[in-house]
Amino acid sequence: MNAKLRTLIFVMIGVSVFSEIPANNWHSYLSYYQTIAIAQGDQHIFAANGNGLFSYNLSDKSFETKSRVEVLSDSGISSISWSTSKAALLIGYSNGNLDLLSGNTILNLPDLKIKTSISNKSINNIFCEGDFAWLSCDFGIVKINLKKWEVAETWVIGPEASPIAVNEITADVRYFWAATEEGIFRAEKNNPNLQDYHNWILQNRLPFPRNPINSIAVFQNKVYASDNSGKVYSSDGVSWQSDYPEITGVRKIKSFSSALTFICDKNIVVIGSSSRMTVSNYGALLPTNSIISPADALISNLGDLWIGDRTFGLIQKSESGLYLSIVPSSPSDNNARKLSNAGSNLFIATGNDNLQTALGSAEIHILKDQKWFSVNAVTDSKLSGLKNITNVVPSLENPEHYWGSTSSDGLIEFEGEKSVKVYNSGNSPLGYQNGACKVGGLTYDANGNMWLTNPSGSNQLHFIKPYGTWKSFSYPGIDNQFSSAGDLIITKTGTKWIIVNHSDLFALRTKNTLDNASDDLYRKTSVRSRFSNGETTVLKGFSQLNMLTEDQDGYLWAGTENGVVLYTNPEALFGDNEFYGVQPSVDLGDGLFHPLLENEVVNCIAVDGGNRKWFGTTNSGVFLFTADGSKLLLHFNTDNSPLFSNNVSSIAINGQNGEVFFATERGLISWMGDATTGDGSFQHLYAWPNPVRETYQGDITIDGLVGESTVKITDVAGNLVYKTTSYGGRATWNGKNRNGNRVSTGVYLIFCADRKGTQSRVIKLLFIH
Repeated sequence: MNAKLRTLIFVMIGVSVFSEIPANNWHSYLSYYQTIAIAQGDQHIFAANGNGLFSYNLSDKSFETKSRVEVLSDSGISSISWSTSKAALLIGYSNGNLDLLSGNTILNLPDLKIKTSISNKSINNIFCEGDFAWLSCDFGIVKINLKKWEVAETWVIGPEASPIAVNEITADVRYFWAATEEGIFRAEKNNPNLQDYHNWILQNRLPFPRNPINSIAVFQNKVYASDNSGKVYSSDGVSWQSDYPEITGVRKIKSFSSALTFICDKNIVVIGSSSRMTVSNYGALLPTNSIISPADALISNLGDLWIGDRTFGLIQKSESGLYLSIVPSSPSDNNARKLSNAGSNLFIATGNDNLQTALGSAEIHILKDQKWFSVNAVTDSKLSGLKNITNVVPSLENPEHYWGSTSSDGLIEFEGEKSVKVYNSGNSPLGYQNGACKVGGLTYDANGNMWLTNPSGSNQLHFIKPYGTWKSFSYPGIDNQFSSAGDLIITKTGTKWIIVNHSDLFALRTKNTLDNASDDLYRKTSVRSRFSNGETTVLKGFSQLNMLTEDQDGYLWAGTENGVVLYTNPEALFGDNEFYGVQPSVDLGDGLFHPLLENEVVNCIAVDGGNRKWFGTTNSGVFLFTADGSKLLLHFNTDNSPLFSNNVSSIAINGQNGEVFFATERGLISWMGDATTGDGSFQHLYAWPNPVRETYQGDITIDGLVGESTVKITDVAGNLVYKTTSYGGRATWNGKNRNGNRVSTGVYLIFCADRKGTQSRVIKLLFIH
């Protein structure tokens, strides 16, 4: 084998190994475009959004992202500031929490967060000087001793020591200046008792001294401030006057050694000693007529301008005048409503299907080959004016071809990252109602026909054949304006199940004769459960049906406002008897009936490779239960995990690697699960990592298994070390023997056999202690 070939093989193996993510680990997929604050520290530019931040290395042009998953103690960032004395970044949160980030190390100061006597604790701004930092909060000012990393003092500066919202604080040589919701207050820096509100003097020479002031800065011995109307005022220490009347909509003022910067609603104005620059667009970086939305700006140590934009992220204006987008690969925003996947590709629909709420712009996020693509009016002008994409369904044969349903603008067909065609009442059987052409459910059947519901039309059920022909249906139960056909699934038997009016079930069996409706079976029913212990029978009705899914056994699971309803024989709906489901009972060991998640609003259900059930709820995060729902395996919420929000609207699972994605109101996050889709053979069996280094502390995964395989791990002498059964195509081992101790250095044999014992394989694993 020649050297070049050996090198190529080594590189390919390296890529495969390092692309793995250990099981039972979190991964964040936040947008880093919606920037709220930026700061420079040493050779890095930091850009923060609500849930995380990233740093950009000015030397090697690399990125590092930080969130609750990686290192931060919280989410909901409200302010950041660089401390020169500590060579670290201070991170303030909307709940009063405070972090000090130095490299990859975090020091947390939760004193304000856990203080129960204060209701509004948001840290609006952080001002650093020497070994101290001052936090501008909704009740006053908190002084932090950075050396001791503790709260030094709290200043409540309102009249009669009343709480007052402080938006920013700054200082010159002699004074502290506080911009508050009730005007500007000034205090002597050398006064030893700034906790006494008497020492804070209202600046009553402003035209409207009690007007809210949103920002304040000191530049070349003058103080500049802006009020909530965006007007600018300045003071030379004696009097206040209106200044720069031509600059309007000012939201933040920042001073640097060479310039004063005004961050306005739609532009940035930079004023130097002998120069002036206005930025109202980002040149060729954005389409013509795009409106910028700056939130922050800074002049770097090299003299170039950096902008933090609420929509377009971190922008650098280079020395040549070009604008550069400096953002790690991520979605364009954190809107994530409904997830779907095809192989390893993940699709995110961002729209809400509730027409009573504000309509957002049509947008889809796509994760493909570990890179993000956002499809919206900025990247595809044909989407301009279209609203709320509520679901995305990729083609069975080609994940580059996919469809998007909307809450008001019909059906959109996509190819790659571009829209191909929009279907509405003008060019298809879809109907309008109250000015909206709504598409509800959307899914493929086994023959490649695309089925969709259209609650705004006279015919509420349609399908599109693979070659583009439409066919429409009308059935009693989904045939009038009082029956709104919504989400839709097709089970293994070919039965179409439709949620009607967010409360009822409609089922249709077409008997594979799509062009002949005369032999179709259909029935509409309410959602009810039945419990009987032989002595007592309890019937329960449910008024809110949120979603349906089918598991590997063909059972139908329904998420409701009061837990879960399970149909173990869903085809019985077409019989003559009353149709009831059951509420699975959680086994708590007391012999009593405990309905599964009976006090939870269940928004979504997903089935993993081991047929276990993930449930996403409105108020309590996510739950993982055994296949029958009787035993709780995992429960994640914002208190015990990095989950961004307890309101989880959708769950999707990558069956190839077991990654479980959760869509929350604050963005997308995932958990690398321990179950994958089982293979038909052991041809692709492997263990990772291999070898297991002495520094590795995570689980070892055995992948490429036949579903529900028996896995035995022994040493070379044949002594059994570990035994388990795989969840789908994956098994995990914590690297410990049956006594709970980490195993010794050596080669270990992994014996794998399918459930019937007809297939088996052995692989080796090198373990270094």
